Amino acid sequence: MEIIAHRIVNSDINTQEKLSEILLKIRKRGIEIVEFDIQQTKDEEFVVYHDRRLSDSDYNINDCTLYNLKKEGQEKNFSFLTLEETLKIISEDFRIQIDVKNSETNIDKLLGIIDSFQISERIIASSFYPQIISKLSGSKIKKRWLLTSISRRRNPTHIFYALSPIRTAISCLANGIAPHQSLVTKKIIKKAHKKGLTVAIWTVNDKKLEKKFGSWGADYIIKDTNISEA
Repeated sequence: MEIIAHRIVNSDINTQEKLSEILLKIRKRGIEIVEFDIQQTKDEEFVVYHDRRLSDSDYNINDCTLYNLKKEGQEKNFSFLTLEETLKIISEDFRIQIDVKNSETNIDKLLGIIDSFQISERIIASSFYPQIISKLSGSKIKKRWLLTSISRRRNPTHIFYALSPIRTAISCLANGIAPHQSLVTKKIIKKAHKKGLTVAIWTVNDKKLEKKFGSWGADYIIKDTNISEA
């Protein structure tokens, strides 16, 4: 079972310098896979950011150009890393899970950026949207995971995906499922493996849960990395 460092770019780690420092600490722990989220701007650029809406702001990232987004960030003393800026910092020692947050993402442009760094074989693409996974199925990216969760933020369709993760994953040509920890059972892991799907569970910060999921046969555990302990 492998560990994936969750959300390596966030409100505290949002410059290339800070990211470089964090990656060194993560690598010292023996973690070889890192994860981050991408949002698409109005002018179809990609920024590494988890939420669609800016913190303490009415701005929706998808409705802003990259220029206006960076300008807003400067006014709020907050930096944004683009996908390209982030990939330049991550060394070849790491594999990279990229969580695609937008259902209307320009996949051709995203693949073009990844190809320009010649890292397709190191990429794990994940998304809550089956249509995104389907569009990636003919690409050089061989690891494609369907994310699932049940929360108030999810629409009814996402709840259906969460309750039928294996069927949905197979239908969109995913080769792995990444369910929220609350949805995981030993039976689901076993069934996924029988269908040739890997299982990555998020976000598991409890050691006992991590050990239990490992004993059930989970392939990956996605967890927050407490850098202060490094």
